[in-house]
Amino acid sequence: SHPAQLTTLTRRAELAEELGIDVFLVMPFTTDFMRLTPERYIHELLVERLHVVEVVVGENFTFGKKAAGNVDALRKAGERFGFAVEAMSLVTEHHQSETVTFSSTYIRSCVDAGDV
Repeated sequence: SHPAQLTTLTRRAELAEELGIDVFLVMPFTTDFMRLTPERYIHELLVERLHVVEVVVGENFTFGKKAAGNVDALRKAGERFGFAVEAMSLVTEHHQSETVTFSSTYIRSCVDAGDV
């Protein structure tokens, strides 16, 4: 089963447009897509299909089969294929004795607990 969506697809597209994002693509998470190696993900999707100029991801971004690709692999591919990679720092907050990293998983847990 898939995790609960925090926003609708339509709203995400609106937010992307408001942020000036040129392309908003939703790929169905099929078995074939899930099996793409990081190398095939980069070459077939980012390079051949999308002709990306820049990719912006979170610093803990993983991709490809079994999440084998990471930001370093993406940067190396960017150098090879001529696209920029920007890794955004995660947003954290120190709360009492722990550090909380804001993520969709964290937000879902807050919603589930009624802590909104």
